[in-house]
Amino acid sequence: PTDDHPFFHRMSDPIPASAAARLKIEGPQLAETAVLWTALVSTGVALVALLLPLALRRRQALPRPAAGHLAVAALLGVGFMVLELGLAQRLTLLCGRPVVAFAAVVGGMLLGAGGLGLSLRAEGLGLRPALLLSAGGCILAAVLPPALLSSGALALPGVARITLAAAASALVALPLGLPFPALVARTHEAVPGSAPWLYALNAATSVAASALYAALAPTVGLAGTAALAAVAYLLAAAAGSGRRA
Repeated sequence: PTDDHPFFHRMSDPIPASAAARLKIEGPQLAETAVLWTALVSTGVALVALLLPLALRRRQALPRPAAGHLAVAALLGVGFMVLELGLAQRLTLLCGRPVVAFAAVVGGMLLGAGGLGLSLRAEGLGLRPALLLSAGGCILAAVLPPALLSSGALALPGVARITLAAAASALVALPLGLPFPALVARTHEAVPGSAPWLYALNAATSVAASALYAALAPTVGLAGTAALAAVAYLLAAAAGSGRRA
């Protein structure tokens, strides 16, 4: 339950080239390389599909947000995706199967990030406090799952374990739904009509963050990915508080 590096494919020894050729099998290195290339290609496609149309529309006088707001949108995509993937991997032991854990975590985080109505207050809360609260949610993501796994929750029935995983994910994500509505509100106030840039950049960096997670998680561990997400939110808070933001 306390394993911070549950990447079991890395526990096997590298397969010699002669053995791989003879047995017609490949080692985990090829699998990791394939995953990274797939993620990088997906990132490239996302950047072209989302940002190119907006760039072309600049000729039609489509307004663009301030650089600080663009940076916040990009960092929000990175922070949320890295945290979501790490939480899904952490709670796989609780749910029993990766696909079930992913469904529980994604569903719970979408519910929590919706803020259960709290996102409606994001404009009143302010962008910087919302980002700092989100960084706190990342810390909770590093602490809560190990506590659950060590509390006897593994002995619960399957439905109860999945429900617990979804509830924990919703709790972690509760503050994460606050920054983006606040960002959109502030951007619309400063540069009306420029919000499409925020949505496109946020979506593109979310795709890129999956490649970042695949590359870094086996090295830094799951707690390290939560820390990386917290850093992304803190950097977003710094970018959003600048004079040009």
